[in-house]
Amino acid sequence: MSATINHSNLPQRTIVIANAGSGKTWLLANRILAWCLARVRAGAREDIAAQPERILALTFTRKAAAEILGRVLLHAAEGALYEEKRDEFASATGPATAEEYQAVLDALCVALPRLSIGTIDGFFHNIARALPDELDLPPEWTIGSDAEMKALRATVAASILAKKDAHELLNLLEDGAPKPSVTDAIGGLFGSTNGPRGGGGSSVLEVYRATMASDECVTETVWRWLKRLPRVECLAHEQLDELVTAFMNAPLPQTKKGGANKSWEKARVAVSESLRTGKFGDAAQSKMLHSAAKGQSFSKATADLALQELAVQLGAQLCSHLIASQLRRIDGVLGIMPDIDKALREKQRDAGLFTFSDIGMRVSQAAVRKGSAVANAEALGRALLVDFRDLAIDEAQDTSVEQFKALRPIINAVLASDVGSNAQGDAARGRFLLVGDPKQSIYGWRGGTPGLIDHISDNYANSLGEAESLHYSYRSSPLLMRFVNMLFGDLKKTLVPLAKESDRGDLADALPFLEAEKIDLACSENPLSRAVAQWRFTTHHAARDLPGAIHAYACGVDEDEAESDDEPETASADVATDTSANSDATNSVDGDASIDANAAAVANELTATVCAAEIAARIHAADATRSIGVLARTNREVADIVAQLKTRGISASDEGASTLLDSAAVVGVMALLRLIDDPTDRVAHFLVSRDAMAHVTKLAPLEGDAVGEEATRAHRRVANAHAQSLARTMRAQIADRGFPEFLQGLVAQVIKQGVTARDASRLARLVEIADEYSKAPPARLTEYLELVESDRGDSSSSARIRVMTIHKSKGLEFDEVILPSLSGTRTAWGGIASGWEMIATDATRPPQLVAPSVNEHIRRWIPEFEVFARDGRRRRMLDDLSTLYVSLTRARHGLHLIVQLKETQATPTACKLLRNAIVAADAGTDPVHDPATNMTLSRVVDRVPDFADALAHARISSAIPFWSVVHEGTTTTKTQLVTEAQSSTVEHGRAADSPATKSQRETPLGEIVRSASGGRGGRTASPSTHETPVNVQGNQAQRSASKSTTAPLWALDPFSDDDIAVRGVLVHECFREVRSMEDLVGGDEPCASDVEAARAANDTRARRGKLNHAQLIQRAATRASIEKMQPISADQRQDVAALLAHIVSVAHEPNSIAQALRVGDEDEVLNEFPYVVAHPDGALVHGRIDRLVLEKREGVVIGAVVLDYKTGAKNQQGAQFEQKVAGYREQLFAYCDAVAQLWRVPRENVRATLLFVDRGEVVELTRPAHGA
Repeated sequence: MSATINHSNLPQRTIVIANAGSGKTWLLANRILAWCLARVRAGAREDIAAQPERILALTFTRKAAAEILGRVLLHAAEGALYEEKRDEFASATGPATAEEYQAVLDALCVALPRLSIGTIDGFFHNIARALPDELDLPPEWTIGSDAEMKALRATVAASILAKKDAHELLNLLEDGAPKPSVTDAIGGLFGSTNGPRGGGGSSVLEVYRATMASDECVTETVWRWLKRLPRVECLAHEQLDELVTAFMNAPLPQTKKGGANKSWEKARVAVSESLRTGKFGDAAQSKMLHSAAKGQSFSKATADLALQELAVQLGAQLCSHLIASQLRRIDGVLGIMPDIDKALREKQRDAGLFTFSDIGMRVSQAAVRKGSAVANAEALGRALLVDFRDLAIDEAQDTSVEQFKALRPIINAVLASDVGSNAQGDAARGRFLLVGDPKQSIYGWRGGTPGLIDHISDNYANSLGEAESLHYSYRSSPLLMRFVNMLFGDLKKTLVPLAKESDRGDLADALPFLEAEKIDLACSENPLSRAVAQWRFTTHHAARDLPGAIHAYACGVDEDEAESDDEPETASADVATDTSANSDATNSVDGDASIDANAAAVANELTATVCAAEIAARIHAADATRSIGVLARTNREVADIVAQLKTRGISASDEGASTLLDSAAVVGVMALLRLIDDPTDRVAHFLVSRDAMAHVTKLAPLEGDAVGEEATRAHRRVANAHAQSLARTMRAQIADRGFPEFLQGLVAQVIKQGVTARDASRLARLVEIADEYSKAPPARLTEYLELVESDRGDSSSSARIRVMTIHKSKGLEFDEVILPSLSGTRTAWGGIASGWEMIATDATRPPQLVAPSVNEHIRRWIPEFEVFARDGRRRRMLDDLSTLYVSLTRARHGLHLIVQLKETQATPTACKLLRNAIVAADAGTDPVHDPATNMTLSRVVDRVPDFADALAHARISSAIPFWSVVHEGTTTTKTQLVTEAQSSTVEHGRAADSPATKSQRETPLGEIVRSASGGRGGRTASPSTHETPVNVQGNQAQRSASKSTTAPLWALDPFSDDDIAVRGVLVHECFREVRSMEDLVGGDEPCASDVEAARAANDTRARRGKLNHAQLIQRAATRASIEKMQPISADQRQDVAALLAHIVSVAHEPNSIAQALRVGDEDEVLNEFPYVVAHPDGALVHGRIDRLVLEKREGVVIGAVVLDYKTGAKNQQGAQFEQKVAGYREQLFAYCDAVAQLWRVPRENVRATLLFVDRGEVVELTRPAHGA
């Protein structure tokens, strides 16, 4: 791991800061094993044993929890079997014997259902189940879906609106800001949005509940702090008018030539009018008034003393009115929030619906309440039927204040106990491990508080050992680590100077306020400086010399090209050339979408999302086995990139979470469906009678152009009649054709009107949902409309290209990472405040002060508001730094950076940091600039080209990077045995490079666990057309997406077959019973003599005898119908019967399907063989092989053949068929690697064969030279 860990004296209680890719999961698993082993060694009684159920290990995702549990089981099994592994683990577990490891494994298997290795939300859920009364929960409660919670909040909003003065209260809360509806305004107060908030502010309800969590009286102290500010008494209107008049009559500064200063005159008239009419928000925007009051220059002139005195008086009046206005907003909150909070709690209790956040908040509140069982670790243990003795917390930087408060009783109990056995011989207890990395805290928007790590370290210092740190990355190339060091190594020098001018100085005017409120004076400092001081970075190292490369591409508008008459197509040619490389695979959604996708390039403009798609397409075309992560900041960018890839005929896993309603085309279709459901819906009629939808519906608007009341009514009657007729016609079509087919036709009509590639992708998702919804004609479309509204647009699949937000990539890794969100107006760091701001300098306490977010003009007059804004920017800057760090450290080998050619915003961005930090690192001559390509390249890690200089020479292009660094490396990585749906999510352990590990061949974990538990492990997996390995996490198995998962995705696949989902399963189920060629060729009558002979000879190959085809198909159809949850038709059965008959008829021809099924006398056939192996990097890999033939000589396995059945592709020839075969190669080779590990045979002795049963063709696969 790291040289800073003292392995000679194993730490019992410690905090570990783990850099990205540094082996955090390896450490966690082995520490848990160490605790179990310690109990085995110290146990004085048989019943004590390892007691793993008394360990509480918490993380933040089910995926991470399953990974930790899997690694614990794997390491225990390996320790029980291999001396090399015991030696390797000894650095973290201490010396242990095989028998001790076996005892731990036995205990783990026995206690598996009771183990407490899970998520923190899951743990709180268990508390709520055990102690519902403590949390004021109804007896029957559950976690509500997004749609259910949205409906519940809408009901509460309606009840609030029914109250007197509701509209006035809302105006106070929103301060006149425009809203689509009053209901939406109240809905926004609930904090119902999921995911990062655009400005990083919190909802009113979230802030209100956070402040009310304390026992102290906080209304006056925390909320009404504005009352404590010094201010003058507001003048009566007449007196204020007199003061304004005096200001208007005062002499103004003149120009140098003695003339009237027009700028001063114009500004004075404007501000005076605003003050007289009571528009104080507009008056606050006057720079002239502020400059005059402060004695500062405005328009190259300064006010004289008389004018300045008047400006000071007006400024004081303005401040008093602004303070009064914001106090009214706060009073509005305190007037309506108690009602909202109470109504929502009552409604949730009545409905029994809660969110995970609700449960966590209630556990937190109970944990600090005197007398509560949740606040007492022993009482809590009795309620949960377990006595937690040791505690491990993973991803501690993402823990919120509420979660920490909820866990504090357990932390206190664990750290208060003595480590070791007691007098009664009870097992050791009191061990504690907290693992985290403040640099990876990217969930501040949902309460993640990295400062809690320092708080625990400081407040429990007497109970904790020396802190540890993990600096070596087992994931990334040393080139990437050097790049990270350069980028983050001296942020004080490279990032702080990028702060806005207004942020650079201290807020001297706010210091008296901070002192009076007993707030840390640091809150007045530069927010960027504070963020850098808190974001601590240490030098990173690479554990392996992996090859790597970093390329930077420029996007935006090429102004030189746009203005040039000589070469107007250069910039677009880069993009066009890149696209043409994939022309054979291109099969766009529609022509319009393809044109739209390339429109930017034709206009000498390249967007970041198009650039990212082009780069991903090129990498995938060069090597389809490489995993590619395209990581964007927003879900909108994710959707755009996926749409661009689809127009190029490339499948990508869309793992964004944006709503489908962000597409205008989807909104139009939804409006039409609402009109079909209710022809009197005026809003729906309005939407579908305009723009593109009007061409689809042919409906006239309700309002029309009629003149006069009678004519208007007549027009509306006609328009309503047309709407009624349209609705009847379309309802009839739904009844005749089925809703999915009807919707597909409607979507096709909408696409013909011209939509973007992104809209086409969104419309395709509508059809998917309809297919999942129902094939029967529905009576009403309400349920379908609700499904669409609640759909988050996640279309994840097994594609090697995965497109997601950076937040969703946490814990993943990829061969290549593409980052399109490094510059541009939407990527500015620090964000824009929205909602409400707070000052919270203590990571464990509620906010000290709360304020509404106000604009910069008000902050200029009331600098106390700027304190809140700066503290908010500091928090958002921390998130931005961590987001960049996380995105960069997901890559194993390649980084592809996309930046704007020109950047104009004043705030910091990742691109600006690149320009400041990535400077020429060596005076050598290696970095070369090629004028022909505008590319600056280095092939030596220690000689990095200057980024800013290279960008100055750049031209927009997705094909040619303007800046590159390449490192050849000396270590090659083996192809990982992982599903296409998932990259490895575990950090690599220290054994990655050890000779013992490289020579070690793992035994199946399922076999070890089966032996230890005395039961039969494994599971029988159902077949699918294109089966991929199954990645099992914890006790749950989840199949990777198959070809039938998303119709639009496969509709873009030129090799797909419409019936492959059902027919393929039926064919697989037939071959599931076939052991050898003789099983098929025997005809329709079973041969009893063959059966008896086989039994006598104990011949597993022919034990079943010759199969009756009709009975075989009947059994296969039964299993297939269960698998697909639909009946198998007679036509489908006859089709498969004909296929089997044809295979039999050509059985004796060379290279036939039947001949490929022949086996030797000693060979063993394993159909539908499930396996689990451990990759050397530590990932648990599960899969299932259609047919595995083990070639034996004298009972010893000397080789194997992996066979995979494929249907379809009957009419494909040449390059088209070769491309289809290539798509299966990686999966089959992964199977071969697994078989070689399981039976310890040379990899070259395991062969892979594809059986295309419809074509009657046998294809033997060979591994390319570069992947050997």
